[in-house]
Amino acid sequence: MRRDEFFFGPFRLAPERALLLEGETPVRLGSRALDILTLLVERAPETVTHQEILSQVWSNTFVDEINLRVHLNTLRKALRDGQPARYIVNTPGRGYRFAAPVARRRPVGKSTLHSSVPNSLTKLVGRSEEVQAIMRELPQRRFVTITGPGGIGKTSVALEVVHQLAATYPDGVYMADLASVSDPRLVAAALASAFQIPVLFDSPLPAVLNHLGKKQVLIVLDNCEQVVETSASVAESLLRASPNISVIATSREPLRAEGEWVFRLPPLATPHPSERLDAAQALAFPAIKLFVERAECGSEPFSLTDSDVPILADLCRSLDGIPLAIEFAAARVGLFGVAGLAARLDDRFTLLTRGRRTAPPRHRTLRATLDWSFNLLSASERTLLTRLSVFRAPFTKEAAIAVAACEKVPASEVLDGLTDLTAKSLATASLHGSSVVYRLLETARVYAAAKLAADYQQDEITRRHAEYFRKTMSLAECGAERQLYFADEARAAIA
Repeated sequence: MRRDEFFFGPFRLAPERALLLEGETPVRLGSRALDILTLLVERAPETVTHQEILSQVWSNTFVDEINLRVHLNTLRKALRDGQPARYIVNTPGRGYRFAAPVARRRPVGKSTLHSSVPNSLTKLVGRSEEVQAIMRELPQRRFVTITGPGGIGKTSVALEVVHQLAATYPDGVYMADLASVSDPRLVAAALASAFQIPVLFDSPLPAVLNHLGKKQVLIVLDNCEQVVETSASVAESLLRASPNISVIATSREPLRAEGEWVFRLPPLATPHPSERLDAAQALAFPAIKLFVERAECGSEPFSLTDSDVPILADLCRSLDGIPLAIEFAAARVGLFGVAGLAARLDDRFTLLTRGRRTAPPRHRTLRATLDWSFNLLSASERTLLTRLSVFRAPFTKEAAIAVAACEKVPASEVLDGLTDLTAKSLATASLHGSSVVYRLLETARVYAAAKLAADYQQDEITRRHAEYFRKTMSLAECGAERQLYFADEARAAIA
């Protein structure tokens, strides 16, 4: 009987062939180090004692434990242990255990991996930690939804995870792109198309489930936000049909389905405003690195200078660390330079219009990306987003109610709407002391402010905003800490 092969992170371990692969590239390891790895992986997640390792790897030979540590160090370097994934963990006084999730399969000879997942033509920048985190969770969770605002890179991250895990799904990986699906009845049809199953019935989902049977597959439901309820139902049906099916969904909001583990994709990291960095140091931050890499691919030569760094860091923060927006800006740097771009950012929706010709329409301009999100909101959510655009700084729920609530929009709807806008990746919520404060993403705020400017109620909303902060500036109305926190917003409101 052939021995199992093991898959973890980007690696594939084939003990029968005495081979460790990273992707398709063999990793050079000595036989002892490979034997240690095989033992730890086969026993994962158990702790294997020092004595067990010595007796199995060096049978009938006496060796010092220092020899074991030397081989473990070699093994850790080969796996790049801790950068960022952890593979081999020391249990003090006992031994070692393999900490990463491990998938195994029995090799069945040469076969072709079935896949409807496209290959990415550009390198993914600054997402290795997120990719590793999803790869660690998926084997146990089976159902992961990657959420975040438009342009944050949900699909790109999902594709990277899929390509790294593809070999662990012997019956293939498949992707159904739902971006063009607005009729919920067509979700199952899009899935059937990914499997090349003829759609002969109004509801092809039973045919899909019958086709899958007990197959071990990974399915990506991409861009679920237009048909979020049906996507949730389809995902649950897939997972109930077989324990061998795993699902990755991407959506601007969680599906709120049974068994779902939500991974909110964070913005690309930028330097803190107080940091003083030179160009080389700044490239350690993914937002800066992405901008520079994309700018270097433009028609005009580009080189980041030390003087550009603080300006570029502010620019990336103003774009909320969103990769697509940063790429749009990088495409314009040859025309305006870094300082010129930053100076024109108030007009970002006119400026950032140079997306790829082959990109989906919603990703060809920054305005199109926001239009897509705005049009998916309910009428009350659109009204609330527009009214909250008067806040240039974080705000509390009390401030939101004071500005946005009225006879037609009660306070309870404002609170529910805040929760929905946060779930739909247009706002963020965080703790400040004992209070929860909210903030619209800057790009969403600028977009919504333009909508407010065209609204006949703009004067009324700005008046409420000013009145609220006149009150909160009073020490009798709020504590000194809170007064300091809202001082900037209050001065802008009263001015």
